[in-house]
Amino acid sequence: MSSTSLPDKRIYAAVETQMIVPLGGTPEPSHELFRFRFGTPAIPNAASINIKLTPATNQPAEMVWLTGTSVKTRQSGRLQFAECDDFQFVTCNADLTEQDISTAVEAAYSEILTATATSNYLHAVRAWNYFPEINRGAGDLELYRQFSVGRADAFKKADMSIPNVPAATTIGTRTDQLLQIVVLFSKTSATNIENERQISAYHYPREYGPVGPSFSRASLINHAAVNQLFVSGTASIVGSESQHTGDFDKQLQETITNLQALASKSGWHRDSHSRTTAPLLTVYLRNAADVTAIESALREMFGPDTRVLCLHGDICRSELLIEIEGIFWFQQDDLPT
Repeated sequence: MSSTSLPDKRIYAAVETQMIVPLGGTPEPSHELFRFRFGTPAIPNAASINIKLTPATNQPAEMVWLTGTSVKTRQSGRLQFAECDDFQFVTCNADLTEQDISTAVEAAYSEILTATATSNYLHAVRAWNYFPEINRGAGDLELYRQFSVGRADAFKKADMSIPNVPAATTIGTRTDQLLQIVVLFSKTSATNIENERQISAYHYPREYGPVGPSFSRASLINHAAVNQLFVSGTASIVGSESQHTGDFDKQLQETITNLQALASKSGWHRDSHSRTTAPLLTVYLRNAADVTAIESALREMFGPDTRVLCLHGDICRSELLIEIEGIFWFQQDDLPT
């Protein structure tokens, strides 16, 4: 087991875009807990994962999660752990060349949840899932639907019941037969939030698959007097139906409306970040798009200093062209009166 502090900042010099993510109200975050890498080399003695997605700028990008307490990292089989006083990241990479997606997902999540069941980090707050050809297959054989079956089976075996499931993103990659799962756990439970404009994903009607996707629209945690909202991958869906097929601009606006609905319901408002951290939005694009226009639309809604990272990836429904996830920070006394 090793201890990790923030690496020398010179290491970051080759990275075009780097998003810093302080966990909750971390005072003077100086320790690196975990790093999402998009086309960047591994950092020695730091827990990280190289996600098989390409930044829209075609330049390397990273998302670095920081904490104010010391970090310990360890490896157990194919699982990698990085933990601080209050949070723990767990990652798993699974080869899909010799097993179907449903089996691989069930096994990976079961392994993760079994490993954490006897730890102090009992609450799954946020999950990220990546695998190739997400829209391949017809009807219930579509890979995303089979992914949902495997995840639901693992959650059921772990007694993780609806609606106590984490916020999540599931995106299709375009290289390698590799399933990548990252889960953020906390010692304290989160408050799950649903969008009143949408049916909860786990209650989707049968036409969307054998089981509804097992994730919450958002999860809210409070740490050191700061609220941190994790918004799941969000798209142009109202009720349970996709909106504006073939129209990217309208899908973007519908997605922003859904993001705003979740942020507002949590208590966040546009001026909330004035004393903490600006919102961070990750945009997944099926096709090439005008990144500048996307950034402008998001900053118009969420504030001029909103940080935006755009990546190329496939969305869970073939008709959807864009998906956006977010992290919002706000202090308790920022709540509207």
